[in-house]
Amino acid sequence: MVLKLVTQEPVSPPPPVIEAIPGKKDLNTYTTTGIYHQGTDANARSGTNYPSDVGAGLLEVFNPDGAMTYQRYTRYGNNNTVWTRGLYNKTWSPWKLSAQDGHKHTMSDITDLPEVSYLAKGQTIARRLVDGQIRVSDPKDADHAASKKYVDARIQLVSSLPSSPESDVLYVITE
Repeated sequence: MVLKLVTQEPVSPPPPVIEAIPGKKDLNTYTTTGIYHQGTDANARSGTNYPSDVGAGLLEVFNPDGAMTYQRYTRYGNNNTVWTRGLYNKTWSPWKLSAQDGHKHTMSDITDLPEVSYLAKGQTIARRLVDGQIRVSDPKDADHAASKKYVDARIQLVSSLPSSPESDVLYVITE
């Protein structure tokens, strides 16, 4: 018996099929895994449930288990914005814009932000002064931040420990 060794070069998968999205289409109806292309701004504007900056782009749909569907829409153009959303329990989440290189949020861009204050206090975000300092009030608990003034007031230079030392004072014994 003669055995013959057969070798085969690795086979690359075929390129994905990209289907065209015609005008007047509802992106909510794209729930099957695949890649879809919207070639014109006009066709996109005639459709529904596109991201807010409606225009030509590429829709990628992922439906790994039939229970959840993910959509990613990459807008054609100079900025190539990327939007994502998902379908779960028959409800689409709103489109969310992914961050772009060089994009920065200002405080006013962030929703549901707690109060921003130069004085650190409950339920606020401490805002640094121009010189980098943060103002804090006197602490109420051991794990609270304290000001330099508060700490300095609790340091006492003494020649010996008092008979009844206070618990919130640091005694420095001088020689």
